[in-house]
Amino acid sequence: MSLIYKIITQLNAEIPGYNERPLTYADFEDLCQRDGIITFEHKMPARGWYFMMDEQPFIVINRSIFPGHKTFVGFHEYFHHKYHPGGYHYYNAIGVNNKIEREASAIAAVAIIPTKHLEIDIKRGEDISEKYEIPRYLVDFRLKVYDSYRQHQMFEDG
Repeated sequence: MSLIYKIITQLNAEIPGYNERPLTYADFEDLCQRDGIITFEHKMPARGWYFMMDEQPFIVINRSIFPGHKTFVGFHEYFHHKYHPGGYHYYNAIGVNNKIEREASAIAAVAIIPTKHLEIDIKRGEDISEKYEIPRYLVDFRLKVYDSYRQHQMFEDG
């Protein structure tokens, strides 16, 4: 079983609504408050930043990006806190060739666009970028995660 598939399955049980409904920025803020993470928005070159200072976790979101994109970036950084604690993690783009960044992006993409919702959106021909207020590169990435997830399920069921 792939690590990302395991994490998605685990998060289904841990985070109310994960991979069932599109999680919101308020959901992100609630999780951060529950886990004692200080969050704020700030204009900066990166889209997001997770760091620890004196054992206090922080997440900073670029305030100038679209609302849906802020939600994705927030969850991306939250999942660094959960699965890659410590250090500094900057989010600029999905194209980074780094396993940790791809992992955080994959589970964040599922948080904002659950699998069943994505399947319905595809069947209806929805403009996913517009519907979820996210950039096209993020839609393309979510579709790759979906294809990988479906492949894994196919081999799990067979």
